[in-house]
Amino acid sequence: IPMAAAFRSKPYGYIATPMWFLMSVNLSAGIYLTVVQQRLQDKRYNWFLIACGALFVASLALCDLVILEQERFSWVFMLFAGTSLMMWVIALSRHTLINGEWRERLVPITYVLALAGCMIGSCLHWAFCFFLAFCLCLYPNAVYHHNQPIHVSLTSLGQIDGSGSDDH
Repeated sequence: IPMAAAFRSKPYGYIATPMWFLMSVNLSAGIYLTVVQQRLQDKRYNWFLIACGALFVASLALCDLVILEQERFSWVFMLFAGTSLMMWVIALSRHTLINGEWRERLVPITYVLALAGCMIGSCLHWAFCFFLAFCLCLYPNAVYHHNQPIHVSLTSLGQIDGSGSDDH
């Protein structure tokens, strides 16, 4: 990917590589929390979603190897990251793809096709990297909607007086 070439150049590599690493950590936390939310909503583990998320996190973390000057194989991990991102979108939209109307099904399918086109285009010319970034920014608003809010209720277990002891 042309944008990854900035990781190798010395002045930009000192900024781009830590930012990429922090983005990977942040994305990993988001994927984990999404899996937990799906577990709480469905009351069962979605192993396909977990596998897609784990593959995406692992391949994105291995993309950090692009900073090594002698490596020539990180494109494989970027290919896995793109493929697993598309599988992640399909896994999250599986209920819509199976039970939704054709208009609802069209949104994740169109997004995956646009994502694949932008990924292929970004390998051919650097200008498509901007379309790819735009496509990635559309994901939370256009594709995946959190349908059910999670409500948390708090109850008091007892009152605590000023001395630090509990009244039961």
